[in-house]
Amino acid sequence: MSAQKQVQSRRTAASSRNESINKKRQQKSAPANKSQQSAKPAPKKEAAQQAQKNYVETEETNNLIKRAVRCLTSGYPIHLTGRSGAGKTALALEIAAQKGRPLTVLTGNHEMTNEDLLGGITGVTSTKLVDNYIRQVYKKEVNIKENWTPGRLVEAAEKGHTLIYDEFSRSRPETNNLFLSILEERVIPLYGTKQKKSYVPVHPEFNIIFTSNPIEYAGVFEKQDALMDRLITLEVAFTQKTTEMIIQHKAEVKQKDAKFVWGVLKNLQEEVKEAQGLLSIRSGLMIATIAKQADVAMEKGNEEFTQICQDVLSGEVVRFEGTDTFQKASSLVKRAVENAK
Repeated sequence: MSAQKQVQSRRTAASSRNESINKKRQQKSAPANKSQQSAKPAPKKEAAQQAQKNYVETEETNNLIKRAVRCLTSGYPIHLTGRSGAGKTALALEIAAQKGRPLTVLTGNHEMTNEDLLGGITGVTSTKLVDNYIRQVYKKEVNIKENWTPGRLVEAAEKGHTLIYDEFSRSRPETNNLFLSILEERVIPLYGTKQKKSYVPVHPEFNIIFTSNPIEYAGVFEKQDALMDRLITLEVAFTQKTTEMIIQHKAEVKQKDAKFVWGVLKNLQEEVKEAQGLLSIRSGLMIATIAKQADVAMEKGNEEFTQICQDVLSGEVVRFEGTDTFQKASSLVKRAVENAK
């Protein structure tokens, strides 16, 4: 065989070997690719499940959300009010999501100031120029500039976010006065910020959702009439059927168990009528979730379930002045469980 034919045969053999190796690699990678493709939808599914946990869809909640979105779309801010644990924040988040705009959340507190909302000086920038080009002449120039960082309210208003001002009545009324100009003139006055411009115009898509607890709750300031006059107030108060559905879906328990837990709370409310804050969805969720996680049957006569109810509710009875001692409160809770249906 000539040298040329030997070289050609070697090339052909090498080419066939490479093709065989590539085929084997493709066969090995194919199952992995399929598994990767099947694994891709998993994060979306988990995200959807998490979203369902944050918001329970019922006819009543859907109706409230529809009314709130209608008001916001017309350019009016809304105010969700209701007892603690009624689900105001979860509903506000869902309403904001349906607006389809970026979200900013503020939480009211008595230490909040205009600087927290508008922004303030966060440092200084110093520049120094030394000119010694001519040996006999020495020139030095120093410039110091204050750095101003806009607050979250200013940033949200300029960019057209949907703002949730959660528990706004926990902030001082003089701080909340800033919102009067925003709601009426659609501008944010920048008083006290040392800025050249006196105000910031509000983006046309900027909306505000306020939430608050009733005035009888501790740490809540009285809402000023001038601000409330500019808000559309919607009460978050659901029927027993909707409340039981919320407990059922959020705690992932059976319908009969959710109904029994809410029955305990209703009985306790009847026992201490002056303690108006006891009928709370949050307390019902605590009881149902603890019982489910501990695999405790939610029924009368079950000492473990009664103890869970006493642990969750006794402190609430004392806090809302239904009685003055934990021992008396525990007895009231026990009687409420025994009489529940």
